[in-house]
Amino acid sequence: MSNWDFLVRYLRFSPNKPCRFWVQAEGKASRCMLDGSVPICCGYWCDELGSGLYVVICEKLKEIARSLPYTVQTRLDDVDLMLKGGLIPPSHVALLGESRGVELLLRHLIIDALEKGYMCVQMVLGEPRVNVEGQGVLLGDLGSFYDAHPSVHYQVEEVARLERNSLERGFQGLLITFDNASYLRSRRRATKPFFFEEQKDKTKLKKTVCVCMYNGSTINEINRRFIMENHSVTLYVEEPLKIKILKTKWPGKMLSVTQ
Repeated sequence: MSNWDFLVRYLRFSPNKPCRFWVQAEGKASRCMLDGSVPICCGYWCDELGSGLYVVICEKLKEIARSLPYTVQTRLDDVDLMLKGGLIPPSHVALLGESRGVELLLRHLIIDALEKGYMCVQMVLGEPRVNVEGQGVLLGDLGSFYDAHPSVHYQVEEVARLERNSLERGFQGLLITFDNASYLRSRRRATKPFFFEEQKDKTKLKKTVCVCMYNGSTINEINRRFIMENHSVTLYVEEPLKIKILKTKWPGKMLSVTQ
C-alpha cells in the first residue's frame, strides 16, 4: 500500500482538497500545523500520475504514512492528525481528566492496539477501568509495581521484560497502561511515587507505548511540571469526549498546542 493510500484510508485525506495540516488564517501567513512552519506548498500534498494514481509529495506526510501501520490511534481524526497519525512507540503518554472520558479514550487505544498486533497490559489496583477481551490482553498489579518493588531498576526492567515477552510471542509491540489516578486515591499521602516515569526516557524500550492516567484533581496533587516534563505526550480529556493536546514531543523538537 502506498503512502497516498495510507493517508486516504486512515486519515481521510482527499486528493481534491488541500492538505489537512495546511491552515490559512485571515491576516496571517499560511502555516503547517505539523511543526508551525510557514510552508510554500499552498496546501498541495499530492500529485496525480494519471489514471487515478497519486503520489505524496510532502516529506512530512510521507513520514506519517510510513508510521501508520505501527501507530496506536485514538480514532478521533483531528487528534490523530495532531499526533502525526497516532501514538508511535516508544512514547510516554499522560491522560488527564475524569474517568468517563478517559475510559472511552482508553478503550479506543486498547482496541486499536490489539488490531495493530500489540500486546496490551493494564496495570491496575483491583478491577480495570475498561474490559476488553482478546488474545494478548493482560492485567498487572499496580500496587506491587510501585510498592512491593519500589526500586526504579526493577520497574524499568519489568516493563522491558514485558516488551521482550510481547516480541517473543510475535506481537508488534507493547501497550501498557498505568491507572495512576486509582493509585493516588488509595495513597493519599503519596506526592510523587512515580520513579519509573522519571526514568522512562533513559530506558532502551523501542516497541512500547506507555499510557499513564490521572484524574482531573491529580494536577493539583502532584507537580504539574512533573507531568509535563516526564511524558512525551500529554492529553487533557473533557466531557463529552473532547481532547486538548497540551504537549507533543518529537525527536529534536517539542510542540505544545491546544486542540
